[in-house]
Amino acid sequence: MGPRRNDRDDDALLLAAGAGDADAFRVFYRNHVAAVIGFLLRRCGDAETAAELAGETFAAALIACPRYRPGAAPARDWLLRIALRALGEHRRSGRVPTAARRQLAMQRIALTEQDLRRVEQLALLDPDAAILHAVDELEETQRAAVIARVVEEREWADVAAELACSEAAARTHVSSGLAQLRRRLAGGTA
Repeated sequence: MGPRRNDRDDDALLLAAGAGDADAFRVFYRNHVAAVIGFLLRRCGDAETAAELAGETFAAALIACPRYRPGAAPARDWLLRIALRALGEHRRSGRVPTAARRQLAMQRIALTEQDLRRVEQLALLDPDAAILHAVDELEETQRAAVIARVVEEREWADVAAELACSEAAARTHVSSGLAQLRRRLAGGTA
């Protein structure tokens, strides 16, 4: 489920965008718009809301990119954390946040049915969409175990401590979660 492009390229794009290079941010946007829309659409279930949240996410990222510093997490994770904050604000208030778009003087765009279909299609272009969706559908303990061990590559002892179980039980949760993922991704049922 790793990144499809070099994380250093994304870092360089964000650093250049932070220095005022609009083309660099445009490339970063194109590289990640499908992932952001897919991420948001899977969590909110509504194409129009996902599109508005994506707009706010990228506006906030554009504002924040001068402060971006490459680190342990890939730039895509940094961007998805911004999306998650926008989604959290939406869930708390019942409205899509607009502060970043207002700060950039971006007008709200009314979406047509064709635009909404495009949002749904764009979400399907995310190369990780199928696996992320399948992971989201795992039982909570299996999901936490798979993410901790496979995605975050944490030690078995850490996974067991997070799940409040033995290492053997943590291994079982990961193994059964991965088996369900294989079945789902192969088109079978879990």
